[in-house]
Amino acid sequence: MAGDAAQARVRAQSDPLTAVEIAQFLATVPVVYRPLYDVWFRLGWRSSEIVALRFRNLDFGRRVIRVDTGRMPRFGGIEAEPKTGPREVDCSYDPAIFARLDAIRNAKRPAGPDDYVFTDSAGQPLSQEWLHKRVWLPTLRRAGLRARGQYSVRDSFISIALSAGEDPGWVAKVCGTSEEMIFRHYRTWIPGLNPDAGRKVSRVLETVSGGNPPPDASPVASPAPKSTAEAQRDQLLKRVEAGGIEPPSGIEEPETLSDLESPGVRISSVDAVGLYP
Repeated sequence: MAGDAAQARVRAQSDPLTAVEIAQFLATVPVVYRPLYDVWFRLGWRSSEIVALRFRNLDFGRRVIRVDTGRMPRFGGIEAEPKTGPREVDCSYDPAIFARLDAIRNAKRPAGPDDYVFTDSAGQPLSQEWLHKRVWLPTLRRAGLRARGQYSVRDSFISIALSAGEDPGWVAKVCGTSEEMIFRHYRTWIPGLNPDAGRKVSRVLETVSGGNPPPDASPVASPAPKSTAEAQRDQLLKRVEAGGIEPPSGIEEPETLSDLESPGVRISSVDAVGLYP
């Protein structure tokens, strides 16, 4: 119970950037890293997924990206399936995504299918920890924006998408999470889920009944006893969340080796020393 409460407190620190702040960040970030963050803000993926992206994952004809790998820079580079398994993301919703990726491909020709899309000057995959400390935080500071964790890239996409009225199910699919987690952590960004909820329907019913306007606070029904299945589902959600299904958004990049452990773990041949630009 204490662990669940602590995890909930950490996630409550979510601090997404606004669209204006994203523009400020992109205008300030070093040019060499601008394509990375520009694409990342438009996708809302985990840092382990964006740095693991290879050209073989890009279908330029269909504008689809297959997300099948997450990468941790430690121990020479460890790769495994993403936390929630492989997925395909149809990026036709934002033509700028593949426009940026196409520009990167042209700049790196010839680019092999196993080459990483986002690399350092030596062509090695980027370390999200290095990016967080040496690019993300310094850029926030130079742009006059408050410090926050790099996980805020994900928080920003999700909160902006929900605020714009996008389907939570679609948002969950793009980001590789569940609708339960979207509602649990980001429900305040969904239009209509606010302290005035219930006022709209009450105004409609007022025209029918002819009665007086309802009080400011709508009565809340007592919760019905949960079925065994519902109780098990809630317990499972708590366990999954406590285990880090959604990394906390503190100042330090939170992902750990255990986040990527799976039967299909692959150790890359990249020397740990070569991970840092």
